Amino acid sequence: MTKFQAWLGDSWKRLVKDYQDNIFTPYNESDIVAHLYHTLILYKPDDGWVNTQYGIGNSKIDLVLVRYIDGEILPILPVEVKETSTASKTHNQVDRRIKKDVKKLLRHKTSLTSCTDTKPAMIFFYRGTEGRSLDPSTKKEMEKVQEMNPEIVFLWGP
Repeated sequence: MTKFQAWLGDSWKRLVKDYQDNIFTPYNESDIVAHLYHTLILYKPDDGWVNTQYGIGNSKIDLVLVRYIDGEILPILPVEVKETSTASKTHNQVDRRIKKDVKKLLRHKTSLTSCTDTKPAMIFFYRGTEGRSLDPSTKKEMEKVQEMNPEIVFLWGP
C-alpha cells in the first residue's frame, strides 16, 4: 500500500465513523465528496494535496490526490465516488452504476497517475444503512464487484 492509498484509507475510515456517530449525514454524492475532501485535508501528508473536479479532456474526476513538486502538480490517486440511498445492492446493480466511472478512471489512468504502483479508487457509499455497518451479504456483493474490476481499488461502506 502506498502512502497516498493509506491517506485515502484513513480519510475514508474517518468519514464512515462520522456517519456512524451521526456527525455526518449525506444526502447525495456531493455531500460525500465534500466530507471526504474535509477528512483528506485533516490527514494530509506534507507533500500531498487534493484537487476536486479534476478536469481531463471532457471528463471530470471527483477527487485526485496530488503531489506538488517544484510547483508542478503530479496526479497520484484519482478517486470517483458513487452513492445509493439503499442499504444493499447486488454486484450487477453496483456494476451498472459504476461502469461509466470505471471506464473513465481506466481511460485516463496513465495521465492521472504519475505512480505506476497506485491503482485508481472507487468509493461506493450506502446511505440507506442508517448508520449501521453493511450486512455480510452486501459485503460479499461488493467483493464480487472488486473481483470484476481488479484494476480499481474499491472502498465501500459504511
